[in-house]
Amino acid sequence: MERFAEFCIRRRMLVLGIILLITLFFAYQVTHLKVTTVFNDLLPQGHEYIKVHNKFRHLFGGANYITIVVQVKKGDIFNRTTLEKIRYISEELYKVPAVDRFKILSMAVKKMKKIILDAQGFRVVPVMLEIPKTEEEMAKFKLTIYGNEMCYGPFISFDGKKAMISADFFDEEIDYQVVFKELQRIRQATEDENNIVAIAGEPIHYGYVRESVQRVNLILVGTVLIILVVLYLYFRSKRGVIVPMVTAAVSGIWGLGFMSLVGYNLDPLVLVLPFLIALMTARHSMQLCARFLEEYSSGKNIQESSQIIISSMFIPGLTSIITDCLGIALVAVAPIPILQKIAISCAFWSIATTVLALILTPLILSYIPGSRRLAAQLEAIEKQRKKLSLWDRVLPRLGRWIVGSGKWVVVVVSVLLTIWGAIYSEKLVVGDMMPGSTLLWPFHRYNIDSLRISFAMPVLCSLYVLIEGDKELSIANADVLRDVYRFERFMRNAFIETGRVIFTQSIVSILPAMHYINKEGNPNWYFFPTSDGELLFNYRWMFNDTEPGDIDKFIDTKEQCTNIVIFCRDKTGETIRLVMEKVREYINNYSHLGKGVTVKSGLGEPAHVSYRLAGGAIGVQAAVNEVINQSQIWNLVLALGGVFLCVMIQYRSIAAGLILTIPLCISNLIAFALVNTLKSNGKSIVMIATTLTIGLIFWVFSTLKFQAQMGALLAVLLFLNMCGALFLVPSLLAIFKPKFIRRV
Repeated sequence: MERFAEFCIRRRMLVLGIILLITLFFAYQVTHLKVTTVFNDLLPQGHEYIKVHNKFRHLFGGANYITIVVQVKKGDIFNRTTLEKIRYISEELYKVPAVDRFKILSMAVKKMKKIILDAQGFRVVPVMLEIPKTEEEMAKFKLTIYGNEMCYGPFISFDGKKAMISADFFDEEIDYQVVFKELQRIRQATEDENNIVAIAGEPIHYGYVRESVQRVNLILVGTVLIILVVLYLYFRSKRGVIVPMVTAAVSGIWGLGFMSLVGYNLDPLVLVLPFLIALMTARHSMQLCARFLEEYSSGKNIQESSQIIISSMFIPGLTSIITDCLGIALVAVAPIPILQKIAISCAFWSIATTVLALILTPLILSYIPGSRRLAAQLEAIEKQRKKLSLWDRVLPRLGRWIVGSGKWVVVVVSVLLTIWGAIYSEKLVVGDMMPGSTLLWPFHRYNIDSLRISFAMPVLCSLYVLIEGDKELSIANADVLRDVYRFERFMRNAFIETGRVIFTQSIVSILPAMHYINKEGNPNWYFFPTSDGELLFNYRWMFNDTEPGDIDKFIDTKEQCTNIVIFCRDKTGETIRLVMEKVREYINNYSHLGKGVTVKSGLGEPAHVSYRLAGGAIGVQAAVNEVINQSQIWNLVLALGGVFLCVMIQYRSIAAGLILTIPLCISNLIAFALVNTLKSNGKSIVMIATTLTIGLIFWVFSTLKFQAQMGALLAVLLFLNMCGALFLVPSLLAIFKPKFIRRV
């Protein structure tokens, strides 16, 4: 290390030139970095639910589904002004890029039909060919809607004050920012004093997120300014401020440039993580600056001091960085593309910190000449050493207490806190805790709209359960259709037990009405056909008598796959868990199809038919929740194991690995802080931890709730790491007195 340090300082122009060229290369790459959300990156593509979702989303719709509810404050929707707004919104949706035109549904589109039985026979016509002009026509239209089970309930609320419009978008083609602007335009054109237009769904959700991220620039500026102030208060010199910020800025260029180079996009949802990596670079640079001042104040010149901090701190710093890199890389255990991409990018970023913090910092310091200000500062430091400051009075006493009579107090308190944390960790729910978006604040317009829709028209959170056959016309079988009907009834009854399922829809939902109409409108015949012949007759009549696109949401044109849609109360983790449990209960215990049976298709050929899980917003979220639940324990175990291994190798001691892993001082302080005395390192630990914590706590003011919570969580973790380094590590060393301390 001494020869390496000597080479770096002697050939510093060459080394700096190489770093500069690499920085310029990555800076060019940054200009091509896309800051956007790729929907498929948010999903665990290897999960069975996502495979089903990807296979059938073009048929039945994906997770990019929006719901628009027009709600009146006074009266009901059956007035010309409101009906015109409903028609306007329905027609404007056809113009929005990436929309699936066959899946735009409302009372104003031609797919919404009514069946007329008169002297001419049966006719299927749109429910709203034109808007009623007179009060008499409006009253008749109102009765028509209330008598149509396709409209009343699913698309018109029971109190008549709300009407729903829904649409789906193609996942590969959607540009969230464009769709968001179009939906906002439609809202502004239709909302007035008496009509509220509520919009919810992933396309507008991510649009709001992107809009909020644009305001993060203010937070970044504020964070940088506060860190500059804190650095100046600690170092009282320009070099102590400028050098860490320069290395952090170069680190940012390298990391973002790498992401662009390998073709990754920067998702706004994880913007705080790259910021944290840059802070880590600043942290290491701060430590080297502090050590530089110590060496320079002892009488060494600028270049000697710079060389010493490379030779003495490179290996400990490298150990810390390796543990950082390992912990970040293990995030990729969860098979979710966005996490894997951020893990790879930030792992490279951490490795780059080795060059930028441990080599670039000393090189920059070696070029900054001594000054009167530095001499005065060092003189003040020397005087301060002779004069007992608050740190000098408090820390030695605290240190003596921690390694003396207080060591057992610290350990007991730590054990009690660990037990308390373990108990509460069992109550951790994977998934959303509240309805609406957990990325946005509770009173954000999106969450207000989501709650309004959930209470008025609970169709925002849908689960797709599919039945697929291996032959054409597999669904055209009486046993299959009856199983769909029984499954719907089972899930509707699940509302009584769980309160989570609101209602269901499928290809068989309308068959009781078809049966009733086929019996000349006799209400005694309003039930699901009991004989195979009548059931298949009504099914075939419905299938053949609809226009293209009318029933695309429920069955494909080959009649090989059908979709049962289960509308849930919300998308919280508990709702998803309970609903999926009920779905599996029916399939495993009550279904005639079970996990797969052979039936006769509509062509008379044997066809293998089985249930497939799952699609829709609930199915996609269920896959994410299951993957996170399965991978989080492995991630924690592997991360702690990696830290233990790195520390054990560094100190050549199993005891060192255990002592520094137990308090979860994972990477912030384990290598830089030798713990034989609190007096020599306590101030440095507090200085670094508070600087990083203050830098992160500014994110609490983010307009994105997710970023605010992430910043607060990381700040709390850093604070706890500091407490572990100050209290628990010295106490454990005093109790166990491991052999590696003697070598140190």
